[in-house]
Amino acid sequence: MASVVGLLEERELAAPAEVPLPRAARSGSIVPMWRPALSMDALAPHYQRILATLTEQASGGKPVMSSQEITAVLGLEPVPANVEGVRSKMKRLADRGSADEPTPGRFTLAAGPAGGS
Repeated sequence: MASVVGLLEERELAAPAEVPLPRAARSGSIVPMWRPALSMDALAPHYQRILATLTEQASGGKPVMSSQEITAVLGLEPVPANVEGVRSKMKRLADRGSADEPTPGRFTLAAGPAGGS
């Protein structure tokens, strides 16, 4: 009778050397940490639209926006599900350095992405 460790070793050796990433990870849905060389193409389309909205509004004199305001500018119906979706994406962008949350619930572009550096 084979040992459990022996069976696990056989299984590991039979597994492919590289396991492909899930489709979501390949398509850019993970928000990478911001760095100077990061392209907007590295972000999923929803995140790109949100950052483009913040950029447009900042150039128009409104640098800080709430999730409700961002939702409205994106043309989404301002129902709680849409607002919460935008809020969670903004929190993720803020955690990764692409946006800032100067006061709770209010978001702006981070200094790096806004400055293009």
